[in-house]
Amino acid sequence: MIPALSFWSTPVHFAATALHVFCGVFWLGWMVFMFGILRPVATRVVPNQAAALQKQIQQRIRGIVFWLIPTIVLTGGYNMAYHGLLNWTALTQTGVGHRMLLKLGAAGVLFGVYYTAPLLLRASHARHGPSDSSHDPADCHGNPDPLIQKVSVVLHILAFASGVTAAVLGVGIGG
Repeated sequence: MIPALSFWSTPVHFAATALHVFCGVFWLGWMVFMFGILRPVATRVVPNQAAALQKQIQQRIRGIVFWLIPTIVLTGGYNMAYHGLLNWTALTQTGVGHRMLLKLGAAGVLFGVYYTAPLLLRASHARHGPSDSSHDPADCHGNPDPLIQKVSVVLHILAFASGVTAAVLGVGIGG
């Protein structure tokens, strides 16, 4: 007979932590892949199709990331409860709580960039004046507008740096 697992048991916590870490690693890994591997290789191998290829892959990955975010939030909330960090006093008066607040801030920046990047890119495009009206400014791959390219690079660096910061702080907390 298999013993029943408690919702707050160590195996459930380890499974939630593993899922949380997997989702974060996948998200950060796709950013490294897109901008560190795919973009340089595609522009050398198929320069005329690089932007279209990147756009197709980015759309597929964004669909996956759309589901990663609630998974990260739910598993992160579970881990906070498991460590007793859903208490405001524990968050504000302990070292682990302070690190958790920093991690939440970094994750908030990452989620914020993910959700606001299309709006910021379109706003930059509208303010700067459309250089190519056939290209969606929220699609940063292959966009001829130099302002869109610069804003995109800054947003991707900010997202990646905040994601790595959240990951490092999470390791320091232990989940």
